Amino acid sequence: MLKRDLKLNSLPRYSKESPRFILEEHGHCEVPAGCGGVVFRWRNPQQGIPLSMWLYVAGTYQMFLDGEQPPSGRPIVSWGRHVLGLVISDYDPTHTLLMFAGIYDEKEMIHVHIHGPAGWRVSILSAADGTWKYTQSDPGDVGWMHSDFDDSGWSVMVPKKTRETAQHKDAARDSYRADKLEEFGAEGLGVQQEGAKLWVRRVFVLPAPSFQ
Repeated sequence: MLKRDLKLNSLPRYSKESPRFILEEHGHCEVPAGCGGVVFRWRNPQQGIPLSMWLYVAGTYQMFLDGEQPPSGRPIVSWGRHVLGLVISDYDPTHTLLMFAGIYDEKEMIHVHIHGPAGWRVSILSAADGTWKYTQSDPGDVGWMHSDFDDSGWSVMVPKKTRETAQHKDAARDSYRADKLEEFGAEGLGVQQEGAKLWVRRVFVLPAPSFQ
């Protein structure tokens, strides 16, 4: 049997470029390839961006994006108008109720390398700016989770800086999340009235960039 001319495979040998897609290189130990491995993913930027969502809620909650529960903490969010919705129960109105950050910043990505970066940056933060609204009356159907819903009768969330001192099993995780959210610039929000349940909504827009 003749010896074959064997060549060592290398990443440059298989590298490609596309004017219509973004190539993401994931090189973290948490990826399926394991520590030292690399995972590549092609992404169509015209479909939106992977928005990293960080959330702290002092209570029992469900989170929705346009009426659906996000499939992960970094879902692909399309360009345009969206609604972040939360249903919260078992909360204490005297402390910080929620903090949120939706982040996409190519320059700050540590474990994901973008081939052909566009320089886009998105930062959606919880703030007492009148955009975070809530009601303690059941809105009924899922219409409140959509952008065309009239929330003019809803109350505005207020700043609450004091966090509760939790003793449950996930207290350390929640504290870590809240600390990270403060680093991002997210403000702690709360409500002034007691109640059994809260419905919270925040409308945001991802303006579509110009594509070459």
